[in-house]
Order: sequence, then C-alpha cells, then structure tokens
Amino acid sequence: MEIREEHPEDKPGIHTVNERAFGQPKYYPRFGFEPASRHDIRSQWSGVPNDAFMVLILDELAMHGKTGVVRYRSEFDEVM
Repeated sequence: MEIREEHPEDKPGIHTVNERAFGQPKYYPRFGFEPASRHDIRSQWSGVPNDAFMVLILDELAMHGKTGVVRYRSEFDEVM
C-alpha cells in the first residue's frame, strides 16, 4: 500500500511512496513501522487502535508536513 503526492505536477519526477499497515504492534516495529499518529496520520475508520495503525516513512523530506486521514478503497469497508 502507498501514499502518493496528490499533486506530483508540483514536483516533476518526485513521487512519495510510504507504507502503512494494520498489524501487531510488537511485530511491525522491527521493520521500522511506527504508530501513524506520531505523524498526525489517522485511519478513516473509528475504533482502529492507535498502536495497530502504523506507517513506515521512506522519505522524511517528502512527508514533512503531510498529515491527515488515510482513505482506503470502498472494497475495504466490507471487512472493517
């Protein structure tokens, strides 16, 4: 899964790709994932535990100042 720049035309050739995951809080941090809330990034679904919604920031500079709600495709609504 990834987050991409909404307006890549502002920065030709630059595409921000970062990973996000729902998972076991004791498993994913060993790969560099951390709670998304540390970056003021939230899941669209209420009730998702803070420590289970994680991100792996691959490009700190590109993510600087990026915050908000991660929205998934509607197909995911069925399982949440």
